[in-house]
Parts: sequence; C-alpha cells; structure tokens
Amino acid sequence: MEKWTARGWVLRKDGHWGRLYCPCEGRCTVIPVAGTPRSPTAHARVIDRLAARCPLPGEAPNRSLTGMPRGEA
Repeated sequence: MEKWTARGWVLRKDGHWGRLYCPCEGRCTVIPVAGTPRSPTAHARVIDRLAARCPLPGEAPNRSLTGMPRGEA
C-alpha cells in the first residue's frame, strides 16, 4: 500500500477494508483491498498488477495521445 500511496494513489476505507483509487483524472481505476486476504502475498501481487495497468496522469511525459502508456496502445 505504501508504495502506491507514495505514487499518488488514494487509499480510502470502504466495505471490509478499503479501496485504492488511481491518481488519473476521473479515477479510472479502483482496486478493492481486502483486510484479511487468504494469501497476503498473492493479494499484494494482484494489487501491483492492477495498479500497473492504470494509464498515467495527463501531465506524465511518457503518456501517449491515446491515454495509455506507450507500447500498450
């Protein structure tokens, strides 16, 4: 969690534990965060994978015109 909140993601309490909201305009990605996942390591990997898919903020120098990081459009 600390890695993503340091990168601008917002963590809010919701439901059984919380949700991570991306720093993009309009909050395009919302990731549910379990309070007591069955496998914390696997849950952390899923969060990392989902967060890495999020398009970059508009002012990011490596954002393409499609809104997706270059190489993924």
